[in-house]
Amino acid sequence: MRRTPLTDSPAVQRYRLTKARLLVAMAFAILVFCAVFLVLTRWPGEPVPLLTGEGYGGQGGCYLNWFVDELVVDPGHGVAVVEEYTTDAGPQSRVLPIMWPTGYTARRSGLEVEVFTPAGRVVARTGATYRIQGGYEGPVWRTCAMIEPMLNWTPKPNP
Repeated sequence: MRRTPLTDSPAVQRYRLTKARLLVAMAFAILVFCAVFLVLTRWPGEPVPLLTGEGYGGQGGCYLNWFVDELVVDPGHGVAVVEEYTTDAGPQSRVLPIMWPTGYTARRSGLEVEVFTPAGRVVARTGATYRIQGGYEGPVWRTCAMIEPMLNWTPKPNP
């Protein structure tokens, strides 16, 4: 009786790596990678508490003032800006929470926070600079959500 090498056995032949099997395995790995990537980058994150309200004591309307600044994550209010100003004591800064119109929501997106309209459209994201219309209402900035992204914004120096 002639002995055949182990590699010629039918069991080994069934599991031999062929080009077709290699392509199927690579396609499956790419599919899994893409699915994980999409889930991690686009899947809605956890909700974030967001400061909302009507402003003007519930009377509606909007302030005509505006500022340009970078939005930052605020654990208590969702989104804020760091306001810098000068007093007799020298340069000062404070965190100024943003109050959004009623119905707006926020969700975590990686390390950032995205703000959504009631219709689900993203209007702002922390880490980016915006021109935000609104005005002071006590210790917060109330916005009318008339927000414009300000890409490559460089403030003009004071004369």
